[in-house]
Amino acid sequence: MHLSMLGSPTTSRPAYITHSGFGALGRPNLATGRFRRTVPAVRCSSSSDDGSRSNADAGGSKDSSAAGNGKKPYPQNERACSKCTKEQQVDERLKPICGWDAEGLPKSHTSRRGVNNQVQLSTYANSIGRNLGDLASFLQAEELKGAFGSLHLLPLYPSTGDRGFAPVTYQEVDPELGTWDEVHALGDDYQLCLEYMVNHISPASPQFQDYIQHGDASRFASMFVKWKEIWPAGGPSAEELGKLSTRKPAPPVIVVDLADGSTVPLWNTFTDQQIDINPFSEEGWAFTEASLKSLCEQGRARLIRLDAFGYVTKKAGTSCFMQAPEVWDLLDRIKQVVKPYDVQLLCEVHEDFKLNIELARHGYWVYDFALPLLMLHALKFKTAEPLRHWLSICPRRQITTLDTHDGMGVDDVAGLAPLAAVPELERSIVCRGGSINYKHYYEPA
Repeated sequence: MHLSMLGSPTTSRPAYITHSGFGALGRPNLATGRFRRTVPAVRCSSSSDDGSRSNADAGGSKDSSAAGNGKKPYPQNERACSKCTKEQQVDERLKPICGWDAEGLPKSHTSRRGVNNQVQLSTYANSIGRNLGDLASFLQAEELKGAFGSLHLLPLYPSTGDRGFAPVTYQEVDPELGTWDEVHALGDDYQLCLEYMVNHISPASPQFQDYIQHGDASRFASMFVKWKEIWPAGGPSAEELGKLSTRKPAPPVIVVDLADGSTVPLWNTFTDQQIDINPFSEEGWAFTEASLKSLCEQGRARLIRLDAFGYVTKKAGTSCFMQAPEVWDLLDRIKQVVKPYDVQLLCEVHEDFKLNIELARHGYWVYDFALPLLMLHALKFKTAEPLRHWLSICPRRQITTLDTHDGMGVDDVAGLAPLAAVPELERSIVCRGGSINYKHYYEPA
């Protein structure tokens, strides 16, 4: 189910929304296909607040692109909805996924080693005040003493877009936000979590600018993903394009003008200020390793959040998201870099809950992105059964959340709550002032 992110009116960086440079949402009829928001039409029974039955019509397209992206579409009728409910039940099929032990408790992913079991404040450096100095003053207030054990600083590096998520370098702190010394001072009082964007870098970075000037002769040419390297014909077929997991209403490509007048199509998952890199290449890995060491040494991080890492695996004929074994090999290499510093890795993934369980079993920290919507589901439909089920199987190597700067992901509850309830839950949130931001998937003509 590829659907939407539900967020409050104050959500500061909505995910799954077109950023500058890509035109309007749902741009129709390009030469090779069309785009649409993936909100499939559905009419099925679901409970309302007063316990009565009501027909829920989500609107949108008749067909769901979810199936084409390896996801279950909304149930089309009450029978399908009942089957979905049955799939929530704890049974033998879930035990190998969760790694249950003889006593029926999850194992392998239960250790909380290295991360404080305390409240973590996640904030931009300029969300509370103008910079790190203002943030430090706020945290020193008498009322907040002992309130937080961990501090997650969202991107504080020089950046050209997406509120810090288009980093130019990880060797410096944006001078408008503060200095490494101010970061260190915060790290003395809190377990510090810093950001690393595995998948991309700003076009203003020295590496990309060198590539613009020298093309294939650049030392950093292999660091960027050329479409012709994935598809020798120069691009994917309509069938291959339909399988791609993308984050904007357009194919994940940007055509770059080089200094010699030639052009080259490069992979571009997000915005034009976030150029994909290839961490499997020699120079791509050198950049990744140096950046991680900077966060460990200069940033003195105890936890590093890996943002958008699932998109680094580009393989023709696949969704190009979390492709094995490459993604696990890369995560292991990253783990080996930070291990001498006793730094833990936190993987940010909005996907099927089983993927987060698998990440935890591999020793990585994950977010409990399912919890917010399951809490809302319990309050809306007056049943805690889906929530109870999730709490019985969820990883213990996870950071719980009730909201994020991205909102709350519908993908994260797929298989954990009856999908037929989602449209009614969406409407309930919108009526209370919430917002919905849609993922977009390319649909060949």
